[in-house]
Amino acid sequence: MPCHRARELGKFLEEVEHNVPDDLDIHVVMDNASTRKTRLIHDWLPKPPRRHIHFTLASSSWLNQVERFFALLTDKQLKRSADRSVNALIADIQTFIDR
Repeated sequence: MPCHRARELGKFLEEVEHNVPDDLDIHVVMDNASTRKTRLIHDWLPKPPRRHIHFTLASSSWLNQVERFFALLTDKQLKRSADRSVNALIADIQTFIDR
């Protein structure tokens, strides 16, 4: 999503909730970003019992595989590009993933 606010995180979590079959648990791994500390997210986290929230340790972004992926994407693909539009940026990212 273009922004990384609690509202967008809440929409993402609701979409996950809606798309994961009821008989499966949901495991969410989160870092210490401030978006998870809002009332909206706090109210979503504890219920229902199938939701399991796991937090990475503070100052340990190396544990977060998503951050490692984006660091690699930035280093290997995006630093070399000068995208002039969102569509060009998306194409650059897709090229990296395809490789």
